[in-house]
Amino acid sequence: MVFLLVAHVLIGKVSIPVSEVFSILGGQKANEVHSFILLHSRIPTAICALLAGGALSVAGLYMQTLFRNPVAGPYILGITSGSSLVVAFFIMGASSLGISFSKISLLDNSVLVFASLLGSFFFSMIILWFSMKVRSVTTVLIIGLMLSSGASAIISLLESMANKSSLQTFTFWSFGSFAGINYLQLGIMAAIIALALALSLSQLKGLNVYIGGEIYAQSLGINIKQLKIISIISTALLAGVVTSYCGPIGFVGLAVPHLSRYFMKTSNHIVLLPICFILGAIVCLLCSMIASLPFFDTQIPVNIITSLIGAPVMIYILWNQKNSMQHG
Repeated sequence: MVFLLVAHVLIGKVSIPVSEVFSILGGQKANEVHSFILLHSRIPTAICALLAGGALSVAGLYMQTLFRNPVAGPYILGITSGSSLVVAFFIMGASSLGISFSKISLLDNSVLVFASLLGSFFFSMIILWFSMKVRSVTTVLIIGLMLSSGASAIISLLESMANKSSLQTFTFWSFGSFAGINYLQLGIMAAIIALALALSLSQLKGLNVYIGGEIYAQSLGINIKQLKIISIISTALLAGVVTSYCGPIGFVGLAVPHLSRYFMKTSNHIVLLPICFILGAIVCLLCSMIASLPFFDTQIPVNIITSLIGAPVMIYILWNQKNSMQHG
């Protein structure tokens, strides 16, 4: 993770000598353009990729454990879709009502970030309510998929009515990107992620027991309702803040928890949580680096890279699990 963080700062579309990078970081006088690129573009982008990857991976870990399903995650269960839906309302729905965001940077709009968190929280509460009422985990997953499909349908409707400017803004946002974030926004993002992680730390032992099923967990004195509420609120915060600043990043929250279990050979969440965060950071730093490699003419959308990497990884892991179960 540290190696990729350093490499991300050194590599980019503009060539900056390594000696000059160290001079800039040391506070010495250097090329103003290079200094601006390094301090206000590459470093914030690298930190954002690190935080986003870690947050999405931990969110995926919580969802897969809570619903005891290998394909559960904030994207599959519609939590990311809820956030995207609210962002779509603000960008494209506002333009239909004659309200313009052209003079306000999307990332500088704190109201939009709050609304995005609210959207993910609202969809999370719907999933939580159904998980309390329905015993079948498969049914809850199907409900999550239906919520996601419904949100996508409304977003498509908004796209059909939006003007060219707002449609372009939303399209670029939906591609996913770790760039264009400043240090204040990074501070807000880091604070929300830290809050979500702090909330969930008390539930790690409960999640370990919950793997054996609700009845088994209840027999050992685990408060199932509290476990579900705290885990889903944490997931909503983690997925919501990343989606609001970086767009809907797919496959990271789905694939990284599987990679963590594959490498560590354990289901202990006390071990898996930090490993998930680190592996998620590594994956997103790598994807962000690939997106900004100098031999590409334009910045490649992060979602394309995460999908190209995440989809084969998921197929391989699920195929291996299937074969292991058959041979076992």
